[in-house]
Amino acid sequence: MPVQGTKALTDEVEGARWTVLDARIRTQLPVEDYERQCWQNVSRQSARALQNPPDELGFLSNDTVVDTWCEYLGQPWPGGRDHVGLFFGHNGERLDKYGRNLASAPLPGKGFRVIHDPLERLVLDILREAGFIGHQQGWNMYHGKVPSPYIDSYSTTINRERGVGRHSKERICMAPDLIVYNYPSTEHVRHAGRNASTASAIFEVKTLSPGPSRYKNVQQLAVESRATAVVSEYVRKAKAIDRTFASDVVGDGSSGVAGPFEQALSTFCNGRVIPIVAGAFGEVNKEFDDVLKLCARFAVARGDAVYNSPVFDTDEKGNAEAVTLMVYRRSVAATCARGRSLHKRSRLHFVRGSAAEAANVAREAKEHFTSSGRPGGYGFSARHAPREYAFYEQFCSSRDGQSYWMG
Repeated sequence: MPVQGTKALTDEVEGARWTVLDARIRTQLPVEDYERQCWQNVSRQSARALQNPPDELGFLSNDTVVDTWCEYLGQPWPGGRDHVGLFFGHNGERLDKYGRNLASAPLPGKGFRVIHDPLERLVLDILREAGFIGHQQGWNMYHGKVPSPYIDSYSTTINRERGVGRHSKERICMAPDLIVYNYPSTEHVRHAGRNASTASAIFEVKTLSPGPSRYKNVQQLAVESRATAVVSEYVRKAKAIDRTFASDVVGDGSSGVAGPFEQALSTFCNGRVIPIVAGAFGEVNKEFDDVLKLCARFAVARGDAVYNSPVFDTDEKGNAEAVTLMVYRRSVAATCARGRSLHKRSRLHFVRGSAAEAANVAREAKEHFTSSGRPGGYGFSARHAPREYAFYEQFCSSRDGQSYWMG
């Protein structure tokens, strides 16, 4: 039989097997089952972390390799095998065999910033290699787009809120994770030359926890559902800002009139925020992958990624653009895999033998993180004060220190 005929027959047989297995999983397993959620959401991107060679981009520790394999197959988490059924958190929740409730719990510490922050920096580096000028935390996204006096009062509020926590509920202003000032303004860029029209673009990076609430939708992939929600959240925030700073235009918001901030939001690329979503099983949303494709094309055209050539990198077939895209996808997969493994394993110290002990540990950790802020607030001086100054200020404020200081 010819090679083409053998391949066609193999594809048909494997496709039929996949259809039967898919129907069995969707019929026999409930929606909240971890293995079913894994089956419905894993993609080719999910497997790239396991296919990476152990080089600068793809190196994974032994624990990360094991954890990623089990996530990809929807199997129990080996890191928590000896702790299943024990307690963690303020409410004494019992650890499940997959560790997903431990990863999703609101415990003290960095939380999902262990995954989010490295991914945010990686995406910014990829954008810069493609020649796009930008930075993190786009507090100034509305400057030059909203007229005075609305932008004046908004800027005053920004200066006050920049010292507040990144995800504080007290914040009113918007600050996208990334902002780029020369991103291609057309959806389908044919040429990566200098004459491509550009505009400002804002990006919001999101990482999903493996909790059942994010993966309960069987009609849409979890990353795509979250990406849609991010776009809606930005529109809702812009309307709330209009009600606060431009109430003379929109009133209470029931008139349906678009305020200056909502109109300014529509002037960015695609008329909205660009969501960058990484899931709990290594998957990413389609728009994220489109950003990587665009960056690979521009990076090769600029010559900065000329070293990504099939001559030097034989892991991927094709031209320099295909190899560069593979490098970007590999780096994203490895970064997310390392972050997910570190996130769960760094929380094992919250797991205790009794609910009371687990609650005490969680409370002590919360007090530690709450009291570890910079002295004197979050002003300019406090942000740039050396760490040792905290100990000096603590010494001065103590009774013995004051007695010694006063002679």
